[in-house]
Amino acid sequence: MPDIYAVAAQFKAELLRRERAAASRLVQAYGQAWQQIQLDLKQLTDQMESARAAGEVVSQAWLFQRARLQALKVQIERQINQFARDTDLLIQAEQHAAIEAARIQSLRLIQMALPFDGTQLAEAQISFTQLPNEAIQAQLGFLSNRSPLKKLLAQLGPQAATSAGDALIQAVALGYNPRKTATHLREALGGNLSRALTIARTETLRAYRESSRLQFQANADVLEGWVWISARDSRTCASCWAMHGTIHKLEERLDDHPNGRCTMVPRSKSFEELGIDGVPDTRPPLPETGEEGFAKLTPKEQDQILGIAAGKAYRAGQVKLSDFVGRKRSTQWGTMRYARSLSDAIQNAQNNAKMIPWMPSMTLKKAEEWASQSAYPVPVSHVTDIETAKKIEKEGFKLSKAGFGGTWGNGVYAATDQKTSEMYESWVRDTGKTPQKLTVLANVRKIFEHQTGLPVVMDEIESIVRTFPNGERTFNKLLDSINEANDGLLKKAFHLPTSERRDFLDRNGYIGNPYAQALVQFLEDMGYDALLVKETPISAKFGGNQILVFDPRKVIVVKK
Repeated sequence: MPDIYAVAAQFKAELLRRERAAASRLVQAYGQAWQQIQLDLKQLTDQMESARAAGEVVSQAWLFQRARLQALKVQIERQINQFARDTDLLIQAEQHAAIEAARIQSLRLIQMALPFDGTQLAEAQISFTQLPNEAIQAQLGFLSNRSPLKKLLAQLGPQAATSAGDALIQAVALGYNPRKTATHLREALGGNLSRALTIARTETLRAYRESSRLQFQANADVLEGWVWISARDSRTCASCWAMHGTIHKLEERLDDHPNGRCTMVPRSKSFEELGIDGVPDTRPPLPETGEEGFAKLTPKEQDQILGIAAGKAYRAGQVKLSDFVGRKRSTQWGTMRYARSLSDAIQNAQNNAKMIPWMPSMTLKKAEEWASQSAYPVPVSHVTDIETAKKIEKEGFKLSKAGFGGTWGNGVYAATDQKTSEMYESWVRDTGKTPQKLTVLANVRKIFEHQTGLPVVMDEIESIVRTFPNGERTFNKLLDSINEANDGLLKKAFHLPTSERRDFLDRNGYIGNPYAQALVQFLEDMGYDALLVKETPISAKFGGNQILVFDPRKVIVVKK
């Protein structure tokens, strides 16, 4: 039976072959544009030569007379705009093809990821959800006229005209002959082809990855996440080497850098998680990690990837491969990984060395050290019942076990004042249990603060989203994705006995408040790891004055 990682590599190779063919067509289209630009440029350089022969001084002022330079810039912008339109059409076609390929191929990978053969699948009554092509395109929103891609391509023409004008003025000032002027201009415009090729490749691969991820999410009842797979060759950057083999949640995007070749392989749940007890775990094994594989390379091979100085620092133990992984945010494209410089990697290693590892609970002194760099280093109160409190102190917070709350999405809720804490305690008493207040500390870096003031929670969420550029569009895509995954789970639950449906939905991540959870994912995508809500006066509707920490491993209990 073929290996799941080998099949994923085969699928990626097919995608890259198609991408290279598309790149060839882009080069041809650019060649046609350049031929016309050359003709327009020749008319101007012929005028320049004639003027010089007549004893005129060809200067910057001469270029601006009779709108000579402006006329050429208009022609160049027109040609590059046409090239941008051709590029847009080609990218759309490639995205359509990539989405359809991912829709089919991701289902094959999901089937291979499960620890079953065909007979066992039937016996276990496991079915798969395959999203229709139209649903995926609607969720991704890549083809919208308001997409960042459209705006980026629309900039090519005006930028080309400006670059060409600057290059021509410089050529005149330096006294270049017509041939050298043409070469100088072509070099100035060459970035347009390079950018178009990068955009085309990046967006085609992104469409494939996101289509795959949405298919994975639609099958959340059998999948626990996905595995990051990189090419691990001499052209693979340090960041992608380090990310290889890491496991990620289904809602997390593979935020590779432009031109990145990384891909995703689904990771199934274990037999036990699928509700089948007493059977050994026969899932496909996890691949060798990037850290493990990189350590086996020769020093020369390591230096090819890191650089000589960084390679020496790595072998001297100053940095680990993971220290080179950086993450930044683009207002247009969201988060993306990048390879840090050696100095940044060393600083990152030093910062990580100072960090105290997470534990479910700590003494106050240790907890304050752990949260010393937190944006909210103030002790707050989490209220639960006595039995649950003991489990939290021992194991940490588990979002799937939350007893109440969820107004603002999944996460760890903590009261920031006494009145809110007392309200939480009254909620626990209403369930017939004895409340237990835990003092907790959060180690968060970026908090979104919100003052409530609207009568409806959904209105509050919308007001938060609107504070970000293109926030509503991004939020709605997340909401559609969550609803699609929920619908898939409901369809599968419908075929189960009524008594088993609730347990099935809870076990497989059914989200009861999609609107609020879309907010959490939205804020996480924007780089926040907590939401601080201030409510005056406090009410049960909004939950009072509280902090919601999205990642439970960023919260610890302070031991008494």
